[in-house]
Amino acid sequence: INRIRRNKEKEEKIISILEENKVIYEIFGPNSHLQLITRCKELLEIMFEYDKITQDDLTLIWNATKKGDLEAKLAILKILKEISETLKPQYAHLLLKDMLSDLSSDLINEEIELICEMCLVQDDDELTEKCINYLIEYIIQEGIDEGPKVKKITNKIHYITTRKTKFKTIVLK
Repeated sequence: INRIRRNKEKEEKIISILEENKVIYEIFGPNSHLQLITRCKELLEIMFEYDKITQDDLTLIWNATKKGDLEAKLAILKILKEISETLKPQYAHLLLKDMLSDLSSDLINEEIELICEMCLVQDDDELTEKCINYLIEYIIQEGIDEGPKVKKITNKIHYITTRKTKFKTIVLK
């Protein structure tokens, strides 16, 4: 993929091959493997660029973070964070929808980082509001006391709100 980048004809041919062979499913489906996951950044970038990722693909990718393999989860979160700046808003919304549907799970630092990164790089007030509300709701639902996770989340919310002018009126106590 790296060798053919910016050659439209070759990119389209590669995309066709990727779709035909259901490569997203092979990488993130039930038989996923860490080495494939760690090397799929460019593949995801080109698929997103050509609008060839579906809601089902995003759900599959997100569900791959919940399989119990922490290394694979961390690899997926890292890749998503790295490509978050290039995501079109519709993909950011779809991905966030899958992430936010999992409110009861125990957030790890990398998930918090990804949520906040998506807020910051996307110029979308609705998305930012959803992220902030999710983080606040997480703290409320989990009933977390003044531990390190609450401090990290409140610091992230503060960081987001200082960078996004519409949200500067949020006050965290």
